[in-house]
Amino acid sequence: MGAKTINWTTEADNEFTAIRIFWNNYHLSTSYSKKLRDEVRRIEQIILDFPESFPIVGDNMLTGIKVHRAVVQENFSLFYQIENDAIFVISFRDNRRDPQGLTHIIKFSNN
Repeated sequence: MGAKTINWTTEADNEFTAIRIFWNNYHLSTSYSKKLRDEVRRIEQIILDFPESFPIVGDNMLTGIKVHRAVVQENFSLFYQIENDAIFVISFRDNRRDPQGLTHIIKFSNN
């Protein structure tokens, strides 16, 4: 059975908003960021239906809870953790950024 809710941390929400604003300004249009938003919603539905469907990439540094990564449109990643019946999105990142910026949140596994 899938999870019941998806909650975004303030940090993850701010990251997603900043990415969308960047692309709005870059393209002088909201069409790309709307496509990105729609894809994130599609990924969220998959996560709700099948929370364990995306690979575990490490542990949350604060809680020790396993962190999953869902790739969105090849260039972005949504990092989330499962807690009881809730999903918490803890980061939304551009994959072209240095992953070391996540080490304050995630202790990555050496796969």
